[in-house]
Amino acid sequence: MRINPKILILSLGLLLMPLYALATRIDYGVKVGLNVSSLYGSAILNAVKYKNGLTVGGFVTIPILDPIAIEPEVLFSQEGGQSSTGSVQLNYIEVPLLIKCYLIDNGPIRPNIYVGPDIGALLSAQSTVNSVSGNLKSQIDSADYGIVIGGGLDINPFTIEFRYTAGERQISNMASVSNLKNGVKSILVGLNFN
Repeated sequence: MRINPKILILSLGLLLMPLYALATRIDYGVKVGLNVSSLYGSAILNAVKYKNGLTVGGFVTIPILDPIAIEPEVLFSQEGGQSSTGSVQLNYIEVPLLIKCYLIDNGPIRPNIYVGPDIGALLSAQSTVNSVSGNLKSQIDSADYGIVIGGGLDINPFTIEFRYTAGERQISNMASVSNLKNGVKSILVGLNFN
């Protein structure tokens, strides 16, 4: 059986058109922001206050069905907590996978809300107590996961976001510190390259 080349090319074109349309709508860019984090969940840490840190990385926004999109990110995130006697600095590479819903899908300003899981890999963990620093990496679990919830405004080509990441995993390997989790409030500004 011989296939007509014109029909084959037409069929391939019709099959690839939705992929082309999707590819032209994919957004990507960078984000940078401020983290205000704390450690919570353990009775021993009642005096822990918030600690400021940096978050920076990249994102890709992939539309699924208007007004819904998926937004995977890869971020470097400084987290931890501090008290009157010292602080804990935890540095992570985090990979949130956000489901984003645009409240207004068209126009120059597009408000949105999002939610999704977050997986983090610990890069380093340092403590400072009474001006003495120490490495905590062996006492903190190498992986963390949580839930991200937030919202923002896309003002092309910029994005402004506020989010909260609730750690769901006990991150301490120390017997004396139980149920230790991360909690991070973030304000981010992004630049869309598409």
